[in-house]
Amino acid sequence: MKKLSFVVFAAFLLQACGGTYVADEYPLNEDRVSSFQVNGEVSVRSAYDEPHPIRITNLDADLQQISEQFAEQMGQEIDRHHNGDGGADKHIMVRVTDMNLANRIAYMEGRVSVELELGNGEQVSFERRNGSPGVIYRVLNGTIALAVIEALEDETVRAYLAE
Repeated sequence: MKKLSFVVFAAFLLQACGGTYVADEYPLNEDRVSSFQVNGEVSVRSAYDEPHPIRITNLDADLQQISEQFAEQMGQEIDRHHNGDGGADKHIMVRVTDMNLANRIAYMEGRVSVELELGNGEQVSFERRNGSPGVIYRVLNGTIALAVIEALEDETVRAYLAE
């Protein structure tokens, strides 16, 4: 038990030392996103043209890289639901405008703010939170994954994809 306590303490201590956060895919089970219609080819990209550095607590990060990861994961989920039907090509631009982390008593809470610009000119903005007792990187990656789910459950996004 002492060894386990030491390992957990050491993990939290290392997280407090700082470093760099690079967003990575947090895999989603196929059933996490309910079925939806996709017509036409869809491209999902980051809206940032250049790096946009931020600090997430004690970590260096880049909103451009986080937006790119979000766009990649969202595009993969859309491809999973694509049925090959015709329709106009569609474009979605992703801009993660903020990401942060709060250390709660028994868990950490990630927060991400996202803006989506749909190819028809409509915009969708939302904030997603995710609490987990996991390590910082897992919490933040999970927060992005849950935001992808929220984006794909949004009625405006779904209507656009079905056009």
